[in-house]
Amino acid sequence: MTGTPLFDIAETLKQFVADYKATITPALPIIMGGVVAIVGIKKAPAIFRSFVNKIG
Repeated sequence: MTGTPLFDIAETLKQFVADYKATITPALPIIMGGVVAIVGIKKAPAIFRSFVNKIG
């Protein structure tokens, strides 16, 4: 490796981050929705139980 390898790594990293953002940004609502759905499914029984306990 010649020149400034650290600078090359930084440039490569910047390009990677730019590509990553370009790829992820359109899919972000879908990803967030999936995460929320998974968390909701896992928490739903506990929330439902506490709701039933408050009524009863």
